[in-house]
Amino acid sequence: NVTGGAYTTGNKYDVYSFFWFDENGVALPSSGDSLSLIPTEEAWYYLSVVDTCSTPMKTDSIYVHFYTQPNTSFTSDTTSGCYPTGIQFINLTDPNLLAGSSWNFGDGEYSTEDDPYHVYSGTGYYSVSLNVISPDGCYEDTLMYNYIRSNGYPTADFEFYPLHPTMLNPQVNFVNLSVDNLNNYWEFEEGYPQTGTSTEENPVFSFPNTGPGVYPVYLQVGNETNCVHDTVVNVTVYEDFLIYLPNSFTPDGDGYNDVFGPVGTDLNPNDYSMQIYDRWGQLVFETTNLEEPWNGAKNNTGELVQEGVYVYRMVVRSATTYEKKDINGNVTVIR
Repeated sequence: NVTGGAYTTGNKYDVYSFFWFDENGVALPSSGDSLSLIPTEEAWYYLSVVDTCSTPMKTDSIYVHFYTQPNTSFTSDTTSGCYPTGIQFINLTDPNLLAGSSWNFGDGEYSTEDDPYHVYSGTGYYSVSLNVISPDGCYEDTLMYNYIRSNGYPTADFEFYPLHPTMLNPQVNFVNLSVDNLNNYWEFEEGYPQTGTSTEENPVFSFPNTGPGVYPVYLQVGNETNCVHDTVVNVTVYEDFLIYLPNSFTPDGDGYNDVFGPVGTDLNPNDYSMQIYDRWGQLVFETTNLEEPWNGAKNNTGELVQEGVYVYRMVVRSATTYEKKDINGNVTVIR
């Protein structure tokens, strides 16, 4: 919109007439000494003024020039990512028409850089706008609706049973408790895929029975936007709760089968007791020390008892699961 006006000098009692017209001589509607119009192209405009005296007509002109409007646009290195999402924005406006930039990233943050780098710390869709000004002061803006998607992560979590797998029962069932997981990757010993891997959601795995040990089980899950999360849970494979007891022994001091007591694995030394009785029910030997077997003598001192069958009662508990075994049996003393 262009508004023009005339300023005249002369006798203050003169009455002036104003005539506006374009470069083709076409008269233009006006309000006397002013003209308002919306030109569609660059052109000359003319004004002629006459008074009531005999002064010759005076004519002046003005040229209306259009400044080039900047064509604002932008792009970015990516439009989505896992938060915090870093985006490099690229201003595509003609550099010759760019004197300043104003960005609105849609998350309450702004920038006046021409090609800013911005990090979205939250999840969701964000509309981005760019407003530029040319060296001639012309403004132009553009808005990209929901241009950026900052994606959230799944949550990796799982449990397993039994809680105390053993060398003889090493099979473990894994229950995937992850949230928003589209795909799953398991390593049953983190960093050692040769031990075993799986992409099933709820795998079943048998750990090597080479010995007891701790296996850090790794689970990585990904969602539909390829954002990943992982977790590690230790699975301990224990020794089995096993007890071996002979049915006879020979306390003759030759170093072979001289004593009677439990031999086994996963035995709790802090929760153990053993009593030995003769055929008449008399207590011959008693201990709560797992490292103290019966040597064939009463109370482990003095002379050996008579040859024959003796009754024992043993209470022992697992060091791992605290399972309790109450064992009753017979042992024969051979001399």
